[in-house]
Amino acid sequence: MGTPGPRPRCTAPLPADEALAARYGAWPDRGEPHEGVRLTLLCERTRVAPGEEIRVVHVQEVAPGGPDLFPSGPKPVYGEYLDGALATEPARPGDPFLPVVYDGATDPPPGVDTAFQVTVYRLSAPGTHEIVWAPGPYRSNTLRVEVAAGGPDPPHPHG
Repeated sequence: MGTPGPRPRCTAPLPADEALAARYGAWPDRGEPHEGVRLTLLCERTRVAPGEEIRVVHVQEVAPGGPDLFPSGPKPVYGEYLDGALATEPARPGDPFLPVVYDGATDPPPGVDTAFQVTVYRLSAPGTHEIVWAPGPYRSNTLRVEVAAGGPDPPHPHG
């Protein structure tokens, strides 16, 4: 993937982000599973005005037989790309979800973990922009966000 791009602001989820994450069960556009792990990005709006805030929620789903979940957080997001360029810190070698330091619960699979920071972008360039979460061997769905001078569309219909 490309050279580093603009860095998003990483922040704790707001109540609206948590409400969006709660709709994950009905979200049809999910990442493809890899070794029992599926990553998915959620966004309330996929069409925004230039400079409007884009809040990206991160979900890790683990299938039976997959790795344990570490559901305390919010945890940092590593390996997120904007338009093919690294936008967050790169993922560590090895298991990108195994915390270096962690003082919280551990859940066996299967399960869903939404306790990640939210990445917040403000894009000014008109056109379609792609956001992908790809730490290590995993890859999320591709979140396509249209930045249009005409302004935002209504909230995303999924969920």
